[in-house]
Order: sequence, then structure tokens, then C-alpha cells
Amino acid sequence: MNFWRKKKATEGREDFCQKFCKYCLLTIGVKKGQPWTILSIFVLITLIMSFLSWMYSLSETENQTHVLHYLSLHITAIGLFFIYIFKSDIIFDVAIEADNMFIYDDPVLKQIYKSFQKKYFGSWKKKYADFFTVLVFLVWANILYINMSLTLFTSTDIPPPFMKALIKSKVWIIGMHANQLLFVIAAILVDVMVLQIFVKLNLQLLVNLSTLYTALKRIRPSSNNLLLSSDIIDNVNTCIKHHQLIFRSFDKLKAFFSLAFPSIYFGMIWAIGICRTLLVGEHIDVIGLVPLFYLEMGNIHIFCYISDALREVCSKISFAAYSSEWLLFPKSALRSLNIIMIRTTKLPEINFFMGGSAVTCETFTLMINATLTFFIISFILQ
Repeated sequence: MNFWRKKKATEGREDFCQKFCKYCLLTIGVKKGQPWTILSIFVLITLIMSFLSWMYSLSETENQTHVLHYLSLHITAIGLFFIYIFKSDIIFDVAIEADNMFIYDDPVLKQIYKSFQKKYFGSWKKKYADFFTVLVFLVWANILYINMSLTLFTSTDIPPPFMKALIKSKVWIIGMHANQLLFVIAAILVDVMVLQIFVKLNLQLLVNLSTLYTALKRIRPSSNNLLLSSDIIDNVNTCIKHHQLIFRSFDKLKAFFSLAFPSIYFGMIWAIGICRTLLVGEHIDVIGLVPLFYLEMGNIHIFCYISDALREVCSKISFAAYSSEWLLFPKSALRSLNIIMIRTTKLPEINFFMGGSAVTCETFTLMINATLTFFIISFILQ
């Protein structure tokens, strides 16, 4: 019996692309062959923002001009990031392979899938609510910070000591936060989608193999057993092929984030340190540096949170795989199954350095402690 139904690759690509655009709050339908549609829209928005910036530059509100310039660069960068995702085929390959792998039509299988998901993973709505709550809080915090900075720039009152240095920094800090906000939002959107596809893939793999195992266990010994065993072997081999393609795509994405994460952290430290040194004086203003650093570390914590959630999901998948009984499986299918189980035990990690330690909440704590030590020593020396 065959529990798999394949779709055409082109249909799967178009459907996923439309869902991706809708997911990103874009109301346009884009196909893989039309990436320039997105670029043209973002370029148009950039031109409008630049025109508004030029109009504001005729007045004395210089700060608003700088903010509009950075917003236009911000919007263009988001468009280029999404075009990179579309052109690289990373997300499309994962989505098409996941759709081609298992699609349930049998209501019994759907019921088994729901019970299996509830048993090992609980309610995923709460997981998604956590992700988007953190995302909304992050956007709100960055917008609040920019508005606070603009208010301080135009204020005539004497601010607290650490705010004086903040006022001197002006556009440097606003531009830096805009770039941080851009990358974090894009990374969260991509990570959440990959997380959904990754969990769906492994759950469906285990449920189908469990169903095949149950069917094999209930069938009495007969001449059809040989045929059934060959069908199981073929189906498991098909699983392996799609499973390996998904892991390759995920490895590409992991390599991308492994390069981006340290650049964000060290870029943030470099930008703040140089900015404070040039605009405040010969020495780094530690008191003014601390609040800015904590604002940036809030963005870094998002990556650690997502990485921890992904590791937790994979550990549950491994537990579900090894807790099942596969005694009556044919030996050839069992060997193929072992390959998949070994791959699922390998946790998908976003490394802080290539070949270094993984980005987790523990890594985040170590970063906080090391940087606070730097602040304390700098403050004592200063």
C-alpha cells in the first residue's frame, strides 16, 4: 500500500511562494521566475522615501532627514534579503521536498498524526505565540528607542549624563538599530518556516513508518509478505532521499546564519566602541555604552532563543524515534531507518564560529558575563 502522493514541483513552488509572500505581509503573488517584481516594489518605496527625505531637507528638521534616509536603505535591504532567499532556492527546495514526501488523504492516518503530535509535542500554537510575541516586543522596543532618540535630539532640556553621549551619537545609533532590526525580522521569518517544515517532515516520517510497522504486524504470514516487504523498503528509501535533500538545504541555511551571527555581534561591538570613542572623546564612555549594549543584546538573544527551541524539538524527535518498536521490520528497511534516526539525532545548530560552539541561551549568558567584565574593567581603569 502506498501512503505517498506526489505533487508537481512547479505547483508546489508556486503555492509555497504565494504562502511565503502572504506570510511576510506582502499582498503580491510572486513566482520563482519573477524575483524582480519584489525588487521593483522595494525600489519604488525607496524612491518615495528619498523624495520625502529631500522635501524634509528643505526645512530645518535635519534629524528627520537622516531617519528617512536610513529607513529607505532599511526597506531596500529587506527587499534584497528576500530576493537572495528566492534566488538561492534554499526555502523552495525544502518546501517542495516536504510536500512531495508525505501528503495524507486517509482520515485514519490524519487521526494517528494528530495523536502522535499531541503526545510528543503538545500544542504548537503556544510555540508560535512565543516566537511572535518576542518579535512584536522587539519591533516595539526598536521603534520606541528611535522615537526616544528623536525626542532627545530636539529637546532643549538637560538630559541625564549617559543620554548626553546618546544625543551626540545621533544617526550612527539609529542606522545601526535599523540594520539590526532588518536582519532579526528576516531571520525570524525564515527560521520559523524552517522549523515548521523540519518538524512536519520528521513527524510524518515517523508516523508513516509506525503505520507500516502496524500493518506488517497485523498481516498473517502469507505469500504476499515478500511483496509487502519490498514495498516498505522502496518507501523507506524514498523517505531517505527526500530526507537527505532537506538536510542539505538546512545545512546551507545553517551555514548562512553561522556566518551572519558573529558578524552581527562583533559589528555591534565595533560600531558602538568606535562611535563612542570618536564622538565622546579619547576614551570609551562606559556609562553611555551600557544601555546601548543591552538594547543590542536583546536582538542577539532572539537568535539564541530560536536555536534553543530548535534543539529542543530535535531532541524530542530523537526520543520519539528511538522509543518506537521496530522488531518486525525487514532488515533492509531497518538499515535505512537507522540512517534516518542517526540523522535526526544530529542537532541542527547555528554555530557562533564555523566549527565552534553552538548559539544557545548558555552562549548568550557567557557573552553577557564576558562583556560585563569588560565594562567593569574599563570603568575601573577610566
